[in-house]
Amino acid sequence: MTTEERDEIVPMIWLTYAWSDNEERDVDYVVQTLERAGLDVNLDRFHIGAGLHLWPQIEAGITAAATGGWAIYATPTSLSSPPCREEMAIALDNALHERGEDFPLIGVLPGPFERSALPALLRTRLCVSTDDPDWVERTVAAVERRRPRIELPEQPSFVAVEHGGRDRLILEVRPRIGEWSPFVAYAPADEVTQFSAMPGPPGAVPFASATGPYRTSEPILDGRLWHFIEVLDPPATPRRSYYLVADARPSEVRFGAPNALELWRR
Repeated sequence: MTTEERDEIVPMIWLTYAWSDNEERDVDYVVQTLERAGLDVNLDRFHIGAGLHLWPQIEAGITAAATGGWAIYATPTSLSSPPCREEMAIALDNALHERGEDFPLIGVLPGPFERSALPALLRTRLCVSTDDPDWVERTVAAVERRRPRIELPEQPSFVAVEHGGRDRLILEVRPRIGEWSPFVAYAPADEVTQFSAMPGPPGAVPFASATGPYRTSEPILDGRLWHFIEVLDPPATPRRSYYLVADARPSEVRFGAPNALELWRR
């Protein structure tokens, strides 16, 4: 087979599912999405002919997925369904005795899942959650026997996590690498009345009193008055956060080292 002929082959995959899971056309949507990504998705209703024995047709359909593999729309209903489990057994037989590791078995799960709740067949193989924005690429890559082409989103050089409610702000900030020493923070004085900072471990809002010194600055940023905090020690590090507390939710907060301020916007 030439390279050109190989490139023209559309990978085929057999999708096992419980009919009741498709009452609102959820399975049809998964099929539509995968086919738009370049897969040829086959279902039992595409292969079952009237008046013919059922399981030989299904087995032939799964075996015919020679350019792809097998997947199951994995829900509690399908995983406990005898017909789906029968298709799963046929697919496993293909993987173990006919195609070996060259026949991928994939679990497509709607929403989050506990791996421990899956059958051993799926626990040891690729499972993708449709909550994962890259689930389609992961599935296509498995069928095409390649690594998924996933671009990591650009990450800021800091971590900023809100812990407050509607009427006030508790903003946890820390650098991903290095340290902020001294640590400084600014909040617009025309939007908040009280502004303070507390050091603490990541993810654990401290209950200690605010640290300082604390003062309202002269208009040093964008021509506005800002509440200003400067803490000489301890520094903010990847292992030590600062928790910025304000009595309102300002439109922005600036923080970091004196000559390298970071920006958080609501």
